[in-house]
Amino acid sequence: EVDALLTSKNTSGQSQLSKFDHIGPKKPQDFDYDYRHKIATKTMGSKMTRGYTLTEDICNECEMPLMENDNKAKKCVVCPKLWLKIKQRDDYKTKADKQQDPADKIS
Repeated sequence: EVDALLTSKNTSGQSQLSKFDHIGPKKPQDFDYDYRHKIATKTMGSKMTRGYTLTEDICNECEMPLMENDNKAKKCVVCPKLWLKIKQRDDYKTKADKQQDPADKIS
């Protein structure tokens, strides 16, 4: 999970993220189904308390049900959360790359 990658450290205290750069999700459908479902359950539950309703239509990106707001506009409420996770991972990786050990930069 991205959350675990953002917080886990190896024995030397460095981020575990670099190990997974080549396999990290690049788009919502790349996340494991169980992880997408977990995010969907939390997000949809919250939206339902604010008047959103579930539809039978499925998002083409994350394959989770679309929701409808009071204006009858259908939208995916899961993809924005998954895109945020991808952005957090990418931002964390960029920050980690900039904070490399100065000894590594000596030529």
